[in-house]
Amino acid sequence: LAFELAASADVVIETYRPGVADRLGLGYAALSAVRPDLIYTSISGWGKDSPYRQAKGYEGLVSARLGVYDSARLLTARPGPAFMATNVASYGAMQAALLGTLTALLERESSGRGQQVEASLAMGLASLEVWNWALHTMYDLFPDAVSKSGPFSESGIPQNPMLFKLLTCLSKEGEWLQFAQVQPRLFRAFMRAIDLEWMFDDPEWSTLPDFEDESKRLRFWEMLLTETRKKSLADWQAVFDADSNVFAEVFRSGAQLLDHPQLVHNGQVTTVDDPGLGPVRQPAPLVRFMDDPIQLVASAPALNEHSEQVRAAVAAANRTTPAPQAKGPAKRLPLEGITILELAYFFAAPYGATLLTDLGAKVIKIEPLEGDPIRGQMGFPEVTGMHVFQGKDSVALDIKTPEGQEIIRKLAVRADVLLTSFRPGSMDRLGIGPTMLRKINPNLVVMNAMGYGIDGPYADKPAFAPSINAGGGIAMRNLGPAVRGSGDMSLDAEKAIAMRLGSSYPGLGNPDGFSSTAVGTGIVLGLLARARGGQAPRMLTSMMGTSAHVLIDQMVDHAGVQPLPGPDADLHGLSPLYRLYETANGWVFLAAPAESEWQALAEAMAPDAMLAADPRFATAEAREAEADALADVIGTAFRRHPAAAWEQRLMKHDVGCVALPGTESEAVFLGDLGKQSGYLARVEHPLFGEYDRSAPSVCFSRSATRALAGPILGGQTHQVLAGLGYSDEVIAGMEQRGVIGTA
Repeated sequence: LAFELAASADVVIETYRPGVADRLGLGYAALSAVRPDLIYTSISGWGKDSPYRQAKGYEGLVSARLGVYDSARLLTARPGPAFMATNVASYGAMQAALLGTLTALLERESSGRGQQVEASLAMGLASLEVWNWALHTMYDLFPDAVSKSGPFSESGIPQNPMLFKLLTCLSKEGEWLQFAQVQPRLFRAFMRAIDLEWMFDDPEWSTLPDFEDESKRLRFWEMLLTETRKKSLADWQAVFDADSNVFAEVFRSGAQLLDHPQLVHNGQVTTVDDPGLGPVRQPAPLVRFMDDPIQLVASAPALNEHSEQVRAAVAAANRTTPAPQAKGPAKRLPLEGITILELAYFFAAPYGATLLTDLGAKVIKIEPLEGDPIRGQMGFPEVTGMHVFQGKDSVALDIKTPEGQEIIRKLAVRADVLLTSFRPGSMDRLGIGPTMLRKINPNLVVMNAMGYGIDGPYADKPAFAPSINAGGGIAMRNLGPAVRGSGDMSLDAEKAIAMRLGSSYPGLGNPDGFSSTAVGTGIVLGLLARARGGQAPRMLTSMMGTSAHVLIDQMVDHAGVQPLPGPDADLHGLSPLYRLYETANGWVFLAAPAESEWQALAEAMAPDAMLAADPRFATAEAREAEADALADVIGTAFRRHPAAAWEQRLMKHDVGCVALPGTESEAVFLGDLGKQSGYLARVEHPLFGEYDRSAPSVCFSRSATRALAGPILGGQTHQVLAGLGYSDEVIAGMEQRGVIGTA
C-alpha cells in the first residue's frame, strides 16, 4: 500500500536516515521508475555526507553538536552551554525542504520531469545564520584588524552600542520591554521620550551610545534603565501612539502571540473546528495571498482517521505510468531565467531573495548611494553585505530622482518578482510602489515582506530581530520559567535578567533568519501559482507572523489547552532523557525520549548507571514521576568519563548522544566537521578574497545549485543599466549628477 500511495503522489516526503527508504523499497530510484515526474523530498538530520549521517536526527542532537547550545551560553546564569527550546534546526529544515519542493514543482512545469530534493536539519541551521558567520569570517581574514569580543564584558556590562539601541528593560509595573531603535533617528526619538535628548549636546556624552570607557557604559546603561522604568505600560503606549519612531514589544509567552492586534488584522490567525477539541485558534498560512487568501478549513487528522478512504481511493484508481520525459540539459539551475527586483533593506527580506540566488535566480538589489544600512551595522564596511547579499547584482541608485524612478520602472517591466519591505506608502509616493509597477507589468509577482504588515495598527512601527523575538514569544520559550519581572526589582537584578533576555536569540535563533526563509519559500510559491494559474499573486509575509510558525508547537488555543512543557530553570533541557549533561571533560546532549529507546540506553550506560535494575525507573510513568532522581543518576554516571567517550559508547548502541564542541556554531560549521559534511562552499569576494560561506540549503538529483559571493555597493550598476539600453555616456552623466553610484 505504501508503494502504491507513493507512486500515485505528486510529492513524497520522507524523513528516514539516509539509505533506509531504499532498503524498504520506497526510495527515489524505485518510485521514480514508475513515476518519472515524482518530486521526492528527503529530510535527514545531518545530510548524506556527514560523519553523523547514521546518527539519530533529533533537534537537540543536531543543535548541540553544531554549537547552538554553546552559542546560547548567556541564556543561563550557570557556567556552560544552555538548551534552547525553540526548534531552530527543524524550522530551518522545514523551510529548506519546502523551498526545494516548490522549486522542483516549478521546474517540472516546464521540463515535465521529477527529481529528488534533499534537505537536512544541519543545513537548515546553516541557512538561518549569516550575522555571526560574517563576524567570524572577519576574525579569520583580518586577525590584526578586528578584535573579537562578546556582547557583554566579564563584568556583565554592554560592550556593543547596539545593546543600548536595542534596550531590554522593565516598565513601572514590572513588564519586560524590548525596544527597537537601531537607526539614528529612531534612537534620538527614544532618548527624547525618556527626557535624555539633552545628552546629545553634552560634551561628556558626545559619542553616545558608543563609549570606550566601561564605567561610562555602565552609567549610561543604568540611566536608560532608570528612566524607562518611570513609565507604565499605559504611559509607553501613549508615547508609541504619539511617535511611530519609538516602539517596544512586550515579552509574550505561550500562545499570547495569537492575540497580537497586527496578526489579527493581517488575517494571520484563524480558527478551525476540531471534532474533539472544539474551536481551535492557530496561525493561518505562513504566506498570505492578498487577493485570494488560502483558508484552513480542516483540523489535524486523528491517527488512522482516513485509512479506509485512502485504501479505497488507491484500489479504485486507474492510473497509468507517465511516459518517461526526454532528458533535458543536465544540471540546469532550476530558477534560471527568473529575475527578482529587490526594494528592501536590512536582513529579513533581502536574505530571503539571497537564498534564491543559490537556485539560479537573478536578484537586482536596489541600494541607496550610501548603501543598504545593514552594510555598516558591524562597524567594518561591507562585511555584512558579503553574506546577506550573496549572489546579487547591486545597483546604487537615488530613487527619489525622476531618472532613478524611471530606471526602477524599466527594471520592473523585465522582472518576475518585486520584493519590497519599505514602510507602507513610501514607494507609492515616488510612483514606484507595487500598484504602479503592476500596472506596467501585470505579470509581476509581489512579495511584501514586512516586519508587521502593509497596513493596520503596527504597520508603521520599526521591526528588528530583538523586538520580534520578544513580542513573538521566542525569548520566553527559550528562557522558560527562569525569568520574571517586578516593579520593585533592584537595578542589579534587572541588569542580570536584561542581559539574559537580550541574549535570547543567539545567531541561529535569530528572527531575521527565520523570516528570510519564509520570504524565499513564499516567492517560489508565488511563481508556482503564476505558472499554474496564469495570474501573478500579491503576497504578504511578516516577521511577527513567521514567529507564530517557528513556535507552531505552542501556538494553539482551545478550551482546556495545557501549556507546552518548557525547559528547567537552569536550561539543561526538557526532561532527564532529553537534556544537557556535564561530563568529566566537556558536555554531552542525551536524546533518548522514546519508550522504545529506554532498553538500549540502559544497556549502554551500565555499569556506570544501573537503570534497568532500578525499580524507580521501571516504567515510563515511573520515570516521569522520578524525573529528578533519574537526572541525578544519569548525571553522576556522565561525570565519570569524558564527553567524547560517552558519544562513542552510546552511539554504538544507537542511542542519541553527542559531545558538544565547546565553541559557537559558526566556528563548527567553518571547521573540520563543516568541511567533511559538505556544509561549506568556497567563494571569492571582490574586496576580501576567498572565504567559506554556507553551501545551498537544499540540493537536487537533477537540477544544479550554485554558491556565489556578495557584491560590493554598486558593483553591477553599470552592467545592469547597460542591459537596459543605457549608453556609457548616459551612465557616466547620471553618475556625475548623483543619480547612480558605481563601484
